[in-house]
Amino acid sequence: MQAIRLSLKQMIACTETAEPNQATAGESDFYGMVNTLANTIKTLKVSIADPDRLVTNVKAIVTSNNNVIALTEGLITNAEPTTKVRLADMLKAMKLQAEKVLQGGRALNAKFEDGTLQTKLLQEVSVLETQANQLLTDAGEAFSINSLRYYAKSAAAGVIKLSTMCRSALRAMPDNDTKGVLSFSISSSLSEISELVPVIASAGKNPHNKRYQIDLLTASIKALAKFAELVLAAKRSGRYITDPNLKQDLTFCSNEVVELNKKLETACSSVADLGGQREIEEALEIFLNVNSDLEALHVTDGTLIARRLNPCSVSN
Repeated sequence: MQAIRLSLKQMIACTETAEPNQATAGESDFYGMVNTLANTIKTLKVSIADPDRLVTNVKAIVTSNNNVIALTEGLITNAEPTTKVRLADMLKAMKLQAEKVLQGGRALNAKFEDGTLQTKLLQEVSVLETQANQLLTDAGEAFSINSLRYYAKSAAAGVIKLSTMCRSALRAMPDNDTKGVLSFSISSSLSEISELVPVIASAGKNPHNKRYQIDLLTASIKALAKFAELVLAAKRSGRYITDPNLKQDLTFCSNEVVELNKKLETACSSVADLGGQREIEEALEIFLNVNSDLEALHVTDGTLIARRLNPCSVSN
């Protein structure tokens, strides 16, 4: 228990180990906005011969591009200096390219029968499309790693809360076999957290060192199985709890941890999908091994407590 208390103290003290929740929400918006920009470009390309839709389509592209730039500028505030400069330059280029798209749209609208102006506008939007794809790849790496740090900390905190509640449930549980399983799951989860929290702290203190981030990926993947097992044991023990309030609290807390685990799984998948490094391949091997274990975890009422981890591919 001393190690667990120390780990919890580290987690509370190291506020730098995870980014604010607004950042992770902003990340989701980022991917959505870049996809919206891609869709508006696609719409213009397929309807380039329709003069009635030209102005609307060009305005949609410029607006979407401005939204991507504004959001990304806020998200890269805490990025590594060189990454921040590189992304800022990309955003500047995208802004200038959107101006070219706007000018091309105005010229074509004034002289729509000119085929060369259509070709020129298509060329300009294609350049912007390429820039958006490059931004998605470059910024996506930084945002994925940020999410991994945030959700690793959130999942660990949720499991600590659930473990505390499970200890209270043990005192109100008459079935010794179920108590034994739950006690073991509590100990296993807290032991996993005692190993995970220092890794979270190191990754947060060294956010630009990829080695620490890969260590966190590996540790998070390993911890997920134990976290899922605790949820399973907690849900199964609910039938033996006679106190309706305690039973309800335990159910709600278990469901919260399920959601946190799902978000951590997604973050692990995103970082593993970056691919290319031998270390990530090693982490991915552990990831897929844990996957086979998690597939079997379910409760008798049919509520899935550990969804199948999405297979990842690692490029060589």
